[in-house]
Amino acid sequence: MRSTSVLVTLALVAVPLMAAMPSNAVAPESCKPGVAFQSDDVRIWFAGHKGFFKVFDTNGSEDEGPTHFDYQMGGVSEFTDDNAALATMSLDEAFPQTSTCEIVETEEFVNMTISITDDVRDGGHRIGTATVDFVYHFNKSSNGAKFDLFVEDWPWQGEETELAYDFRVHAANGELSEAENGIGYSDENGNPRGYIEWAPNATAIYEDEHEETAIVDSETANDGQNAHVNLRFTNVTAGYTLLEYDPWMGSGFWIIVGPLLVGLAPVEDLLPAGVLSSLRALL
Repeated sequence: MRSTSVLVTLALVAVPLMAAMPSNAVAPESCKPGVAFQSDDVRIWFAGHKGFFKVFDTNGSEDEGPTHFDYQMGGVSEFTDDNAALATMSLDEAFPQTSTCEIVETEEFVNMTISITDDVRDGGHRIGTATVDFVYHFNKSSNGAKFDLFVEDWPWQGEETELAYDFRVHAANGELSEAENGIGYSDENGNPRGYIEWAPNATAIYEDEHEETAIVDSETANDGQNAHVNLRFTNVTAGYTLLEYDPWMGSGFWIIVGPLLVGLAPVEDLLPAGVLSSLRALL
């Protein structure tokens, strides 16, 4: 669990701003295409059963208006040490018949679970199936949120290989900035509006129930409006049956200090004005 002090730890990407869920926010009612979340500042359009989100200002429509950015899942792949891909599960091509979506609301969170069971392929050849789950937890009272990634029953093709997850972010009307541990979004006026911080570790669980800690290596290709992020789970033995990963996301203020992104949500409102002014001066 992360401390409630300044968070130094990831964009979905369209997802960071979903965290802004005040008590009067509109909770999602289904996983069908359409508006999934809405607050005083932001509205989230969800493609339905697939990991594609568009983030708008509340005065924009689903098709036009001031879009913040889009987030889209890419895939999960198995790589060798020399970066040869042995197997890939393409998440952006998962159709509704291969996925399910469920929304459960609690007093503090709105939880959206997207579960995809689909083919794993080596080129055009089907070599098995795997299940990938994304669980988004949107805090209704703060600017904080998190999402969990689970990869289960991967059909391993090698004994010394590693899994990786990749996603894409597009910001038509703003700018994306990358760091070693995250990516931040600033609007057209240069104001930091959302970020995703990827956690440094994940957990691999094996059939005999022992666990190993994975180190997360990241690589980001970013031209300011389009970012492709690859997160690789290293330093663990291949062949695990379940991977659990727990990144963080937030809306609002963030800065990059040295190589690291520092997201202040959900503690920005608790900081003294002088401290916050000093942090902003680092931008």
